[in-house]
Order: sequence, then structure tokens, then C-alpha cells
Amino acid sequence: MNNQLHHLNLLPKKVQHHLYIAYNKDGRHHDVEDVMRALANDIECGDMVALAVRDIVWQSSWSQSLKGIFTAGIYKSLKYSFRKLVKMVKSMKTLR
Repeated sequence: MNNQLHHLNLLPKKVQHHLYIAYNKDGRHHDVEDVMRALANDIECGDMVALAVRDIVWQSSWSQSLKGIFTAGIYKSLKYSFRKLVKMVKSMKTLR
């Protein structure tokens, strides 16, 4: 578990913050270090990290898509968003 804790501590702060929020969502009030230690011993740790990264990427993709409407126009933005959506669906199929 020390290796897993080491790797959790190397994650970007944004990913650690998402893990912290997810872990404390039921009213717990643990700090980031406590959360990382608890996750290092959790069987579902990998799934939780994958979910945090997916959420970050999803938020970024939506933000880029919305900004594209104003900078590139609606048609190009919809075309771009559709291609991103197809790419996301393909990647989800390969993860299974």
C-alpha cells in the first residue's frame, strides 16, 4: 500500500482535490492526506482515480465546446463536439 500512497501523492492537485471532494461527500471532514491514506488501502482506488480524471476531462471538453460556439461559430462547434463525442464513446468501449 505504500507504493499506492506514493503514486496517489504524485497525482496532480486537481485530481487529488476531486478525490477529496468525492471521499468527503457524505459529510466526512478529512484532510487531503487522510483521504490519500484511506484511498491507498481501498480496493476501488483505481476506479475512483479513473472517475476523477474522467470528470476533469469531461468538464474541460464541455468548456471548450461552449467557447467554440463563440469563437468558431455554431456549425464548426457542433461538428467538433460531435467528433469529440464519438471519440469518447469509442474510448469507453475499449476500457471495458
